[in-house]
Amino acid sequence: MESLKNLIINSFGIKTQRKIVIFLVDDYGTIRISSPQALQKLEQIEPNISNNRFNKYDALSSAEDLSSLFEVLTSVKDKNGNSAAFTPMTVVANPDFDLIELNGYSEYKYETFFDTIERTYASNSIIELWLEGIEKNIFVPEFHGREHLNVRFWLEFLQKKDKNVIEAFKLKSIGVNPSHKTAKGYMAAFDIKDKNHLKEVIEISSEGLQIFEDLFGYKSKFFTPSALIHNDGMHEELKKNSIEFIDMARQRIEPNLNGKYTKRFHYMGQKNSYGQRYITRNVMFEPNKDDKDCVSMAIRDIAVAFKYKKPAIISSHRVNFVGGKSELNRKKGLEDLKRLLENIVVRWPNVEFLTVRDLNF
Repeated sequence: MESLKNLIINSFGIKTQRKIVIFLVDDYGTIRISSPQALQKLEQIEPNISNNRFNKYDALSSAEDLSSLFEVLTSVKDKNGNSAAFTPMTVVANPDFDLIELNGYSEYKYETFFDTIERTYASNSIIELWLEGIEKNIFVPEFHGREHLNVRFWLEFLQKKDKNVIEAFKLKSIGVNPSHKTAKGYMAAFDIKDKNHLKEVIEISSEGLQIFEDLFGYKSKFFTPSALIHNDGMHEELKKNSIEFIDMARQRIEPNLNGKYTKRFHYMGQKNSYGQRYITRNVMFEPNKDDKDCVSMAIRDIAVAFKYKKPAIISSHRVNFVGGKSELNRKKGLEDLKRLLENIVVRWPNVEFLTVRDLNF
């Protein structure tokens, strides 16, 4: 049954004889829970908050996080002598908590991601590492959104004085579950509930893409919406703003203009009416997700991708490779990453490590 499933999934779309490996690593740039101290305080309000690995471990990447990651990436070379590489899917802004509070939660304000770094670490060394990663083609960002939250939904929770969201706000944090449960959360930045909301998120994406270019010095060509949720009505404006590739779940939930959802199915290399290509991830690598052998599982999925002549698009998250809340978390993530990379080059000596920008259909 598993072989039949793989055959059906991989029958459609582009094929290549090349052994291509691409890491798409989500959530760079965003804050979540701002510090270990903030997490401790929020645990008093929501005892189960640390059951979510993103709350428990995720943090802004420090200089040590990035330099340790770069050391692992550059330690393994492909058939062309190129280092392994990450495509960090990056949001370029975070809430400006002080200004939002000053306005009584009536208006959203943001700071750029680089401003968040400088405010948090009081150092430019981390920004320099980001630019170094781009220059060396080992850590080349693409667009994950302006911020990793849905501005309209988040403000609504704040205006209603939702206890959990307000307490997180006081600690310059997001990511907690609201105390008032609703059908729509606020971490999916491009979820919508009506036509006007679609217009809002289109404007947010356009502004975010301009900030992206201002920060990194080039236009993004690849878009991963947070939680892989967005409406197709965004595609025309994304195309105008340089986006040529869009990250799609194979079984995708598209939000409609009436607030409901439609199931859609996508495949690797599928093309839309604007000529944009869809990328579907086909390998999972999440070292801190559970106790399973993430390296063996990833190798198995890469083998399936190559069997059906597909690039191996590896899905991961920043949370696996940062040590701001636990140095052991970073240590395990990087050890597993190195083990994965070494296994790949031994099993497939003709492998090519690419960033998503280097992928040509």
